[in-house]
Amino acid sequence: MPDFDYKSLFLPETEHFRNAGIKIFSDGALGSDTAWMLCDFNNKFEVKHKDYLNEIMSEMLAAYNQNIQFAVHVIGDLAVYMIASAVKRLNGISAKNPHIQKAGVVKHRLEHLQAVNPKHIQLLKEANIHASMQPVHLKTDIELIKEKWKQAKEYSFPLKSISQHVELALGSDSPVETLNPFEGVRWAVNRNGFLEHEAISLEEALISYTYKHHIIANKKVTYGMIKKNQIANLIVIHKETFNDMNSFINETELTMINGKIIHRK
Repeated sequence: MPDFDYKSLFLPETEHFRNAGIKIFSDGALGSDTAWMLCDFNNKFEVKHKDYLNEIMSEMLAAYNQNIQFAVHVIGDLAVYMIASAVKRLNGISAKNPHIQKAGVVKHRLEHLQAVNPKHIQLLKEANIHASMQPVHLKTDIELIKEKWKQAKEYSFPLKSISQHVELALGSDSPVETLNPFEGVRWAVNRNGFLEHEAISLEEALISYTYKHHIIANKKVTYGMIKKNQIANLIVIHKETFNDMNSFINETELTMINGKIIHRK
């Protein structure tokens, strides 16, 4: 759709709402066996990789030409590899486009990344791309991963590995999962025995749920930090509640929006 005006789909922006870009789907999901995997379990769909990738590339190129960020849904390890390779290739095209260079190159992002082969982690950095994941999915996906992903179960939800190479933001994937971010924080820090070497620290998780989102959205950062001239949207939590992730919301001491206290325990 090279002639389609993506911005015609955008809604008016406000202080609390902004248009980040467009979302493109490259594959399905773990539970339905439709993730684009290197292994053979979903070959029954007979995906014509070359034609399929060209179609996605056409969508991404349209976004590139309009200097709009796109986020590509990638669950499987093959999807991550193919799309990251495509982005790296398109970066070369955009480097020759004077319109894009004048406006400033927009970094694009991959969504979900539930399986990433360690051999392809460096590719994410080379593609100069952002990443977004939802560790709360570990709650329901661990057993499915062990059952369905014979190979990829050894490198699923590689939070630590990815965060060491590219900017990684974490989210809730609501309404698929709970809107409560602290459930995701809990799974990012404590993976319940599943590939624990890919866990991240509590501080890293909190930063990835706040500050990093404004980085991957390519916007001026006015949230996610407590400092002068930043918008004061924050909550205060008693330090003892960090020992029990499930008690975060009930133990909120104070809530502030736009610098005004709207709740105090």
